[in-house]
Amino acid sequence: MMPKINQQNIRIFHILGENNDDELLAFLKKNLPLFKGYLLVFDYLSDIVKDFLDSSDVDYIKNKHLNFIDNKEESKKILEQINTKQEDSALKENPLSIKSKFINKLVRSGESIIYSGDILVFNRVNSGALIEGKNNICIFGECNGDVKCDGEFLILSKITKGKVTFQGNIITANMLKYKLNLIYKDNNELNIKDILSL
Repeated sequence: MMPKINQQNIRIFHILGENNDDELLAFLKKNLPLFKGYLLVFDYLSDIVKDFLDSSDVDYIKNKHLNFIDNKEESKKILEQINTKQEDSALKENPLSIKSKFINKLVRSGESIIYSGDILVFNRVNSGALIEGKNNICIFGECNGDVKCDGEFLILSKITKGKVTFQGNIITANMLKYKLNLIYKDNNELNIKDILSL
């Protein structure tokens, strides 16, 4: 008799090395809605972080056998490079001089587009893709991937599978009633309007 098996694709978010518990908890709390669709893999997992993850209903494992990066020095070097690049870009970037990113091609599964300026997508965003922006995001094609927007507004046509957050608020498919939805906040209150009727 054959065992019951279901093959699935899995998305992993790998937390490298040993981190400060307070900083890691703040990071996890801030991004919790996006982590619900991922398997979190930890190189090091303290009891405090483990308790938080258990109470948050997030899937996670401690990395024992998955050797993404074998060398701890290499892991540390990569983290330092990422942090340095983020700090350098934050110092150098003048918000007025950041150009918009125009994407006409299909955004494929596994592809991540992370940009500090406005992002405009004129094609479909496949399941397993990520669009993340510090400024405004406009997606005019069908969106099955994940979107994280921290800008003043977000324009979406339709979402089916992906997880969408706008300034920390989760946007679900049933909230988007229009052909083109304008999502913004007014006095800290979330608003969704039909952009074609404006």
